[in-house]
Formats: sequence, structure tokens, C-alpha cells
Amino acid sequence: MRTAAALAALLVLTACNYQDYGNTTSDLPIPAGVTYELEPVGTGTAPSGILLRWISTSDPAVIEWHVYSRASAGEGFSFRGSTTSPSFHDAGAPFLQYYVVTADQDGFESAPSAVVTVDERLALARPSSLASTSLDGALALAWSDNAYLSDPSAFANYRVYGAHYDLDAGLCEDDWALEGTTVAPEFVVGAISNGVPRCFAVTAVSVEGYESLWSPVRDDTPRPDARNVIVYARQAQDAGSGFRFWQDLDLDGRADANELGLLKSGSSPSNDPRDLRECRRRRPHRDRLRPAERVFDRGRRSGAGVGLCLPDGRGGRLRPVRGGAGDPRGTGLPDPRLGVPDGSREPGAGRPAVNGTR
Repeated sequence: MRTAAALAALLVLTACNYQDYGNTTSDLPIPAGVTYELEPVGTGTAPSGILLRWISTSDPAVIEWHVYSRASAGEGFSFRGSTTSPSFHDAGAPFLQYYVVTADQDGFESAPSAVVTVDERLALARPSSLASTSLDGALALAWSDNAYLSDPSAFANYRVYGAHYDLDAGLCEDDWALEGTTVAPEFVVGAISNGVPRCFAVTAVSVEGYESLWSPVRDDTPRPDARNVIVYARQAQDAGSGFRFWQDLDLDGRADANELGLLKSGSSPSNDPRDLRECRRRRPHRDRLRPAERVFDRGRRSGAGVGLCLPDGRGGRLRPVRGGAGDPRGTGLPDPRLGVPDGSREPGAGRPAVNGTR
């Protein structure tokens, strides 16, 4: 009986010593490289949690790590939790400061690690503007990149939030949800219903996980008649990285709706040329071109931009048409009321070049 009682007392004493944290020893390594990352929630205020990380150790005496925290600088540190991994997740609003110690099987702890302070002043500035473009079943968002430009080394990513929009009330509904994240100041929200208005906002997140305040809120509606398309960078994907303003598919000289604004692969030889010289290189007679083929003109002269290569009525020699007095939209394209020459007529004598498009 005495032996059993003594053994029971020893077990209780051992358990109590194990929980009685605060006994330090210099034999255990001190945790190094303690960092933290907050979990943003989309409100730009209190995070939903904090994740602490540090460098692991190969010391066989270490069986776990203990985490201590305090809510204000005037308080003492208290035990927050233990973990057998070199990381610790603390749900809810984070405390002001944390530190980590290693612990052995007897409950002895190392000296504290460096204290990390959760400093909300590290949050980035909010994106100062937000614009949108209506697409067919999607919306393209673009915003100011000021958060990244202000401190590239502190920037982690942008978070895009969306909600439904009440047209009658003129207000965003209270069903905000995360659409996605991106490191670029642009984002395409896809797979959404045409005709259903939406609201969007963007925040910037720092490497510590601090989330900025929201950008200005933007509302828009995807619709099939928007006639806007996305042209991808060919380095990212070949499909959809080429474009043709107009391709006379039926060779009738008319700009039909199904011949305007055609997305193509970037490697397609039928894409619009980049400049007039390339336009000439593509033609066997160099200075001859079929009527009203649109090209990108990147010339040095004032007003260079998107234009038309048109025969000038004198043997079909190339004559660029640029935006100007006849271009009330400022797009670099001729006024659609001028018409398309058919090879023998000057602008104004042909059929409409653009009909009901922008």
C-alpha cells in the first residue's frame, strides 16, 4: 500500500511540475526567427486570427514549444498554448505581443525568444480607385496600384470582394464574400450571371497579413451585348492573345456584326498587324492593301494610334486614316458616318464602316 501511495504521489507531482511552466534552463535552445501572419477578414479592422512561425530545432531534448502573450504593454505575459510544430495558430483578435520558448519532457523551458509585436501601423494604404468593364458573363476590374508602389517589399497581395447590388435602392447588399486574390492591380470575375448587378471592393494585404481599408466600391452589370473582350498576353497563353478589328469573312466588303472584334490565337497569321510596315510586309505588292483593313499604327507622328489602312484612290497606294476632326469619340478611328471605301471611292461614298458598335 505504501509503495502504491508513493507511486501515485510521484505521478501527481510529475504532472504538476509539467504544468508549472516558468522553470527555465540554459540547456534548451532559444527559438529563433519568430514571425507572424494575420488572417484578414475583409473589414479592414480586426483580423480573424494570427499564425506564428519560427525555426525548428533538432535538439532531442525539445518535445514542444510554449507560446506566451499579453494584451497590452503594461501587463505580464501569460501562457497561451503549446504545440509540437514550429507554428501556432491563435484564433480571434490577436494579442499585442507574443514570444515562444522550447520545453523538455520535465516541463523546463528555455529563455524567451524575441518578442513580436502586432503593429497595425504596418497596414498598407487602400487602393485609391477602382474601375470596371462589363463583359459577357464576367466583369473585369482594375484599380490603382498605389499600395504596392508605396512599399513593394511590404506588399503581399490584393483581395477582391463582391456582393449583389440592389438597383432599386442604389445600395450594395450585405452578402459580401471573397472573390479571389491577386498580386496584379486587375482581376476578372467570371462565371456570373448576365443582367445581375454586382458590387466590388478591393483591399491590399501586407506581408504580415494586415489588410487595408476598402477601395471605393464599384457596381457594374455583366451583359452579353457589352461587346468588350479580354486579350491575354501571349506569354501567358496563345489562345485569346490575338485580335482582329475586322475580318471580311464573306468577302462582301461589308462590316457585319460577326466580323468585328474577333479574338484569335496570338500565333494566328490573320491577326491585325502592329504597324504600317508590318502591314506592307504581309502583302505581296508591299504598298497595296485590301480596303478598310484596320491596323495598329505606332508611328511617331502626332495622333498615331488605332487607324485604318485605306487605298487612296490612286492605284491602291496605302494611305493611313487617323483620328482627328472626324473622330468625335477620340478613339483614333474614323467617324463611322464616313463609310468604307470600296477601292475606288473616297471616304463618305461607301457603306457604313461601323454600325451600332463602340
